[in-house]
Amino acid sequence: MSVEYIPQNTGLLTIENVKEGDKLVIIEDAYSQFSEKNQKTYWNAKVLLPDKTTKLAGLMEMSCDKFMEKWGKMTGDWTGHTVVVSIKQSKAGKDYIVLTPTDDPIVETVEEQVAPAVEPVKGVEYPKNEINPDDIPF
Repeated sequence: MSVEYIPQNTGLLTIENVKEGDKLVIIEDAYSQFSEKNQKTYWNAKVLLPDKTTKLAGLMEMSCDKFMEKWGKMTGDWTGHTVVVSIKQSKAGKDYIVLTPTDDPIVETVEEQVAPAVEPVKGVEYPKNEINPDDIPF
């Protein structure tokens, strides 16, 4: 029996995942990653979406600056805080996401809010007893 794989809590946050005014919760400490190719440091944080799935959000420097002003320099202090989504458009006409800090209280029990992973469908259960080679007919 074949089952369609539908990713639940993976991938990058995109415009298709959110709308203007959505509130997301930062659920893991933000971290930086240096790109040799682009010679640039990128900041990322795992966020909880309103539908209880999680995505990896690329944080713009202006958002990180606002987080730092509001919650401090240590990215661990950002975890559990809520951000609001704004959809902006570049001069080239491409939409992008800007995250802004809120005054909402810290969310302490994030794990309980994350949608559980889909349970795998159980297939055929194989026998656990020993097989005698003399019972094989060939």
